[in-house]
Amino acid sequence: MQTNLLTPAINLVEMLQRYSAARPYQTAFIFLQNGETEQSRLTLGDIDRQARIVAGWLQQQQAVQQPVLLACPTSPEFVTGFFGCLYAGAIPVPIPPLTRPRWLPRVAAISAHTGASIALTSAAALKSLSGQSGGLTVRWQQIDAIPPDSRAAWTPSPTGPDTIALLQYTSGSTGQPKGIRLSHANLLANLAQISAACRLSSADIGVFWLPLYHDLGLIGSLLSPIYLTATAVLMSPAAFTERPARWLEAMSRYQGTISAAPDFAYAFCTDRITAVERARLDLSSWRVALCGGEPVRATTLERFAHTFAASGFRAASLRPAYGLAEATLIVSVHQESDPEPGTRHICLTPKRSPANAAAESILVSCGTPVAGVDIRLVDPSTATPVPEGQIGEIWVRGPNVAQGYWQETAATATTFEAFLCNTGEGPFLRTGDLGCFQAGQLFIAGRLKNLILAGGENYYPEDIENIVLQATSGAMALAAAFAVDTDDRQRIVLLLERHRDWQHGSDPVALAGLAQHARQTVRRTIGLDLDDVVVLRPAALPRTSSGKLQHRHYADLYRAHALPGIEYSLTPSAHPPTASQGTQVWALGWLAEQINTDITQLDVQQPFSSLGLGSLQTALLLARLHTQFGIVVSPAALHPEASLGELVALISAASVPSNLDQRT
Repeated sequence: MQTNLLTPAINLVEMLQRYSAARPYQTAFIFLQNGETEQSRLTLGDIDRQARIVAGWLQQQQAVQQPVLLACPTSPEFVTGFFGCLYAGAIPVPIPPLTRPRWLPRVAAISAHTGASIALTSAAALKSLSGQSGGLTVRWQQIDAIPPDSRAAWTPSPTGPDTIALLQYTSGSTGQPKGIRLSHANLLANLAQISAACRLSSADIGVFWLPLYHDLGLIGSLLSPIYLTATAVLMSPAAFTERPARWLEAMSRYQGTISAAPDFAYAFCTDRITAVERARLDLSSWRVALCGGEPVRATTLERFAHTFAASGFRAASLRPAYGLAEATLIVSVHQESDPEPGTRHICLTPKRSPANAAAESILVSCGTPVAGVDIRLVDPSTATPVPEGQIGEIWVRGPNVAQGYWQETAATATTFEAFLCNTGEGPFLRTGDLGCFQAGQLFIAGRLKNLILAGGENYYPEDIENIVLQATSGAMALAAAFAVDTDDRQRIVLLLERHRDWQHGSDPVALAGLAQHARQTVRRTIGLDLDDVVVLRPAALPRTSSGKLQHRHYADLYRAHALPGIEYSLTPSAHPPTASQGTQVWALGWLAEQINTDITQLDVQQPFSSLGLGSLQTALLLARLHTQFGIVVSPAALHPEASLGELVALISAASVPSNLDQRT
């Protein structure tokens, strides 16, 4: 078959068919088991061949132009299932693979919102469900169990550039998740923009651990390698979080040239990879290290570059980027041709307001807009542009901007159909993010919805959080600032997650000193008085499935006196649990830590059996409770119908040491 690889494809199906015909034996993906050992490989020919099998089966199920849930871990099944949907003319909806019960409510909400009747999955994900449907009524189909002869039923489906290729659900960091309608043209445009901005080619080798159901993982580590006819090495997110060295070891072993991760991952590697592990790394081939998906911190980039310089990593490889799912993926990125903004990637923004004129904010440059993207900084109250150097809401237009939200007409109009009042230009995508331009470089200041208004002045949560984290270095792992309306007035609250390795642990005197120090530092630096500083146990705060903070959700929890894992509060009257309630909160927190989950994902009404523990694991759990705290709970009490609340009640009724609430 003659193919022309120089003429742009009009859709993703045509793109894969061209490449698979021209280079059928080109390795597209290498999958690592546990992030270390090669488990399998997929060539372009493999993907095309298996996608036709999935597509034939979907067409037999009348799934053309219908949303189809795709619930697979990082695996060959995700790749072939995704392209199988496209080949069939169906609309893939990537969702978490349901390997953890806490994902069920989110997946159930997405399922109901899309109206999907079919969910494609893998054997591992299907097994993990174990009868816990979570309200899902879809038909589950194991991808590798689809009969190979289904390929004969496949017929090409008419697919134009504006056909919906994907429903990408947002993470919900500032509200309820929404399904973003991305067309084939949107995806191809952003793939071309990313390739040009980062100067990528078929010679590049990517190494990624990002979840494939998120935009950064799906587009950056799955679609981009196919678009480039390059090779990507993939591991699961769990493999990275369990041992972050696996990511950089794979970069070293395969001589990776490109990878991408959020800010926290670079900090995680800096903190957790030992000197012995670093000495074995060769990162000299790493040319593009994209950093995005959440606020990028200058200290994170500096520490990472310094720590891994001896391993061959070059600071110039760091590429902070800004983007959002509503614009497919990337809107701006620091490019090789961009001038360096003073110190590498760092700029001091103008004073944000007279109230905090004493402090300037160190922000990281996210480079310049990718080709074809028009960015305006706009006063959200007047819909008119702000002068260069001033902060405004980021408005975006370009071929990568999505069509809108799935079945959300009002939200689509509000977000995707903005016009400038002074010129009538538009439509623009209102991102809800705040930023400024300096010397053509884009700097992100924060989220508009998270902005704190106090005393007639605007304060940015990121400023407060960065100030405190710097002032409490080594003690606090995470900070979240927000304003909350209580019954009598607005309160400015700062939540701090204690660092797991802090030398003082949960000592109440030390925690009180830290909380006071945080409040005094914020008052002295930007002149803002915090009403409450709450210190929480490690990993207590719920995040989105992509790891982002949820400021609005934290405000709701604070208002409802439902913050998890409180170890100290400057104003304990804001969360007045009884002694019994305090023990119950501890019991749930302790249980959550033992099973490696988030306390907010545990419901006292859910059955104990829903935790997925076998008899041996249950016995070990109860033995640990006995040996650590002298609490005896009979295994017979935890019958299959027993709830978590019953276990908590048994613990609360036991003779609990007085210092129990100080354990983690």
